[in-house]
Amino acid sequence: MSDEVKGFRAVPPALVIALAGWFGFLGFRLAYILGKSEMWSPRLGLAGDGVSMACYTLALLGTLELARRSAGQLSKGAKIAAVGFALGLALEIVTTLMNFDLHIWEKKWLRDGFQYAYWLAGVLSVGGLAWAIWKENRVLAIVGLVVAVFIDPPPFLGDALFGGVKDFKLALSIDGALRIVRVTVMSILAIAASRGITPMDRPAGAEGLRLAARGMWLRVLVACSIVLLSLMAMGARGGGEGLFKMLRFMMMAGACATTIAFAMFGVGVARTAKASIADLPRYPLVLSAAASLWCCGVELSKLPYIYRMLYKSGDYGGYRDNDYMLAFTLAEPFVAIVAVALVAIAIGKFASERTTIALQSEAQGKGIGIVFMMLASLAIQNWMIPKAQSQGSVMMLMMLAAVAGLIAVVMIAKLCAGGAEEIEREPGLPIASVIPPSS
Repeated sequence: MSDEVKGFRAVPPALVIALAGWFGFLGFRLAYILGKSEMWSPRLGLAGDGVSMACYTLALLGTLELARRSAGQLSKGAKIAAVGFALGLALEIVTTLMNFDLHIWEKKWLRDGFQYAYWLAGVLSVGGLAWAIWKENRVLAIVGLVVAVFIDPPPFLGDALFGGVKDFKLALSIDGALRIVRVTVMSILAIAASRGITPMDRPAGAEGLRLAARGMWLRVLVACSIVLLSLMAMGARGGGEGLFKMLRFMMMAGACATTIAFAMFGVGVARTAKASIADLPRYPLVLSAAASLWCCGVELSKLPYIYRMLYKSGDYGGYRDNDYMLAFTLAEPFVAIVAVALVAIAIGKFASERTTIALQSEAQGKGIGIVFMMLASLAIQNWMIPKAQSQGSVMMLMMLAAVAGLIAVVMIAKLCAGGAEEIEREPGLPIASVIPPSS
């Protein structure tokens, strides 16, 4: 087995992007803390939530891919690490949802319970990778475990080790540096545990793109429903409070649907990359999944603030809820555009390798059309509507932005469906070229 692929080249792309994402954000966060007098901001918090959503999900899928291609202790260790990443992802989601009622965090036993749960997730993720290489490289496994336990000790031991640090900025800096070390250790263990090639799973690859398409159709359904309900509410007699309640409900429902759609698109595209389809580039798909899941994490973290702004009043951490709602109003759509463009590029390359001219042309045409429509919708909402001179102009521009956005979403859904059909189709024979005999 001397020709077996090992090391960094064998690390699943999803796991590579997850670890790189954690490392990059933690480095940026540490630089932000050291360079700013104000050590927190709504943008930094929401960006971190988005990175956590994307990286935990990709790390989970990456370790599951590693387990599927392996056997014995290596496979068991990868599955243990996957459980740790799944627990971390679940904790991130539950923590965000519990922010709908901030008073719940006043219970000390609940805060302590979450600290131990996060510690357990870290132990399982690092410990699983260490267990995977225990037989082949016991020294590295032990060193990795010792370092991981020291930099992420159980809460009762952490208070004894780091409780003496009274300066808050210094404490955050130490925490950030230790987190970077932990990700570095995890990366070394992942490289040591990776080997082999992932077998192709054509049904899973097709189902992944179909899941992404269903996420886009969900956005279309919700958008059309909101428009119809808005027209019905405005046309009904005796608007007033009833109309206001309807508008609040539609805003909340739209935000929830957007979050779910981003999750479906990101997970679906990541599953397609995990299926290791021949001729289908994996890294563009994984990067697209990371971008979509980042948007999902940002939208999920905004939900409690949207809810409090619509139904309650108050602030959080000295910032108005509106500050969180308005964060990344431009950056998030651009990230979503990048996610869609990467999928179009991957499908176009896939069709080119298979010489499927129709799908290749569709991917190129729809890819350009999708980006153009999304940029047009974004430009109308952020630059043209604020400069409108009359209510009629505002309504017309809002309608144009909505139509452009819906057209783009429909094109995305159809492109993903076409890619799924091509994945299920058996590849044809390569085109032969006749070489004339030399004279």
